[in-house]
This record gives sequence, structure tokens and C-alpha cells, in this order.
Amino acid sequence: SRHIPVQAHSMTLGGAIRVESGLERDLVRELDRDPDVTWMVSQPCRLRLAPRSGRARVHTPDLLTVDRGGAVAIWDARPLQRQDEKFRESSELTARACSEIGWGYRVFDGGDRVRRYNIRWITAYRMPMPWYANAEKELIEISSAGDATVSSVLRSDRGAGHLTSAMWHYIWTGRLVVNLDQPLTRAT
Repeated sequence: SRHIPVQAHSMTLGGAIRVESGLERDLVRELDRDPDVTWMVSQPCRLRLAPRSGRARVHTPDLLTVDRGGAVAIWDARPLQRQDEKFRESSELTARACSEIGWGYRVFDGGDRVRRYNIRWITAYRMPMPWYANAEKELIEISSAGDATVSSVLRSDRGAGHLTSAMWHYIWTGRLVVNLDQPLTRAT
């Protein structure tokens, strides 16, 4: 099957990046939240793989990232149920090729469904708004209470929406920490 590339917005790049699937888009979202990732590019190279089992084939990894320390990683996005023997063999060969030149190699399987949905939700608040800086002090005061929850912020918002949107933004950036592997509720 042919993949039809679409554009996804990347905060890391400050612009668009081509992705070929929803899973690749989810990977870009995860990487955008990682403050150590400074650059990424899709479809970074074509590798000619020569498996022991026979005929050589070409593999194009999905993404390449560079972190603050200059470390490079190649990424493949593939759900667990589609990681067949051919993919596993390609992954092993790709990992070996990356290792030979000092790069990392990772496979993103999408992770837990709850985390994916939570990341998709907070992605809507990734862009900084002018009022976030003013809301930050109040959010820190609210969230410093030992029993602070999402509901605490909602009650303090007074209907303006500034604290609520700032809360989701700061969760996106990681300045407010919640467990994104659990469903986000008022009790979070």
C-alpha cells in the first residue's frame, strides 16, 4: 500500500513536517514534548539492507532526531500488531547500521492508548498565548497545594478560561506534571 504524506505541525521545528501515518504524527507529538530534541526530519535516508535470509531490500526509516548533545536517533513508527518477522529483521539491520556510525535507533509502537489520547488533547494547547505568563504565578500557587487537582484549577478560573488553557499548556510543556499514562479527569 502507498502512504500518502500529510503535513503535521512540529513545535520543535516551528513549522510543518511530513508524516505518512497517524502513528508518525503521534511520534512527532511525543518528540515535540521532549525538551532535549532540537531537530527532526522525516524520511531521512534510504538504507539498502542485506538480510542473512536472502534478497537485499530497501528500508526508509520514518524520522531522524537530534538532541541537545548532538546525539542522532533514527526512528521507525510501527504498531506492535504490524511488527512481523520482516519488520523485526529490518529493525535489527537498521539498529546495526546506526550503531556502526554512532547513532541510536528506536521503534515507536504508539504506546498506551490512554497516553496517546492525553497527548492529543494537550497538543491543542501547545502554542503559547500572551496571557499564559500572567496565569503562571496563580497556577503555581494552586498547584503547590498538596491536594491540587485539575478541578482546583477549574474552580479558580472564574469562567475566564485563562487558567484552564494555561494549565493545559504547562502540562504540554512539562512545567506542570501529571501522569499522562492515566486518564485525565477532574481528579488528576
